Amino acid sequence: MKTCPACGTANSDTANICKTEWCLYRFPPQDTIVDPGTQFLFDQGDVIADKYIVDRRLGNGGMGSVYLVKSVHIDIKYALKVLHPVLAQNRELVERFKQEIIQLLHLGHDNIVRAHDYDTWKDHHFFTMEYVEGISLDRLLASRSEKTPPFSVQEAARIMDQLL
Repeated sequence: MKTCPACGTANSDTANICKTEWCLYRFPPQDTIVDPGTQFLFDQGDVIADKYIVDRRLGNGGMGSVYLVKSVHIDIKYALKVLHPVLAQNRELVERFKQEIIQLLHLGHDNIVRAHDYDTWKDHHFFTMEYVEGISLDRLLASRSEKTPPFSVQEAARIMDQLL
């Protein structure tokens, strides 16, 4: 059994999409998942590519980790997403990672973070994007774990309106 990270529902090991009707979370392909416990690549104070100073790790997932960093040159914070080194050995996954930043660079919307930079440093593929303070969706859902579904129709409509 695998648990949906969005709603907490138990799904079969072979599920591609969460079985909860209102959730529909898509599980990543198994070949792109790395144990999140092995993904702490940088520590507070590390300097990456002579451009960014690591403040803290914001989170990690199946393909890598995200860190809060600050520019070495100007007082601006970014979110830095780094591809896990194990996955960086797979050219197809590196290309998929690059496509993510290319797509972000071409998007422009108030509710989509802006991408800033793509680089490779010491065999670490990473990109930076706008850092937006606030509560993560995971934390918001966890705070509402007693409710099923976790959002009222009005709340869900407000959230969906921001996506359009």
